[in-house]
Amino acid sequence: VWLVPVAMFTAMLLAFNAWQAMRHEDRTVMGETIAILGLTLTAPTAYYVCRGEWGSSALLLWALCILYFTSSVFYVKLRVHSLNHRREELRKRSWRRCALYHLFLITALVLLAITRSTNVFVLMAFGPVLARAFWLLAKPAKQASLKQVGVLEIIYSAVFLLFVTIGVRGL
Repeated sequence: VWLVPVAMFTAMLLAFNAWQAMRHEDRTVMGETIAILGLTLTAPTAYYVCRGEWGSSALLLWALCILYFTSSVFYVKLRVHSLNHRREELRKRSWRRCALYHLFLITALVLLAITRSTNVFVLMAFGPVLARAFWLLAKPAKQASLKQVGVLEIIYSAVFLLFVTIGVRGL
């Protein structure tokens, strides 16, 4: 029964994202975040289907996925903008946004740990993306293979999936 409201909410997010695409605003931070909100709804929905009930763990799972995948948005934007030396202001803005987001991410993870809303496995799931972001912030890349960046993002996502799965089972 509760899959219907989730499907309706997902459809609304999809429609909004399609509207943004028609206006060429889908590749903005906001546009990509809206897409992430919709795509990551699969996590709490799968939780609901497997457990047969909604719980705080389902919402926590959704929040963790949103936090994780939004990290990639800021990282990839900084990676791409770092390559265009003619648009220094854009690179600086991307650097600030990436740094602020990852500081926010660390703060959120610390708060989850302090309130015991999560465990060490879930915190470890974010290790690779935090390390890669702060490495790029400290030492900007002079060149990038977007294929290599994509493959690494897939590997980081697999690590995230593994550790979050172990972590959520322990909650």
